[in-house]
Amino acid sequence: MPEIKDRAQGTWGLMMLLMFLFGGTVGYIARDVRADEEIKRAASDARLEVQQTTLETFQRLERAGQALVRGVSATAESTRAAVGQPAQSRTDQGLSTQAKPEPPKKPDSR
Repeated sequence: MPEIKDRAQGTWGLMMLLMFLFGGTVGYIARDVRADEEIKRAASDARLEVQQTTLETFQRLERAGQALVRGVSATAESTRAAVGQPAQSRTDQGLSTQAKPEPPKKPDSR
C-alpha cells in the first residue's frame, strides 16, 4: 500500500508542478501582451503629439511668412513713394561747407 500512496503523491506533485508552470506561462504571456499594448499606445500618443507639433510649427511659419510679405510690400511701397518725390535739400543754407584758409603763422623770432 505504501507504493500506491507514493505513486499517488508523485502524480499529484507532477500535476501541481505542471499547473504551476502553466500558470506562470499564461501570466508571463498576459503580462507581455499588456506591455506590448502599452508600448503601442505610447508610440501612438507620441506620433499624434509629433503630428500636432508639426502642424503648429507650419502654422507659425505660415503666419511669419505672411508678416514678412506684408513687411516687404510696405517697404517696397515706401521706397516707390520716396523715389517718386523730388529730393528736398536738408542742408542748412547758412552753413558753409567750404574750408576757410587759416591765416599764416608768424615765424618765431629768437
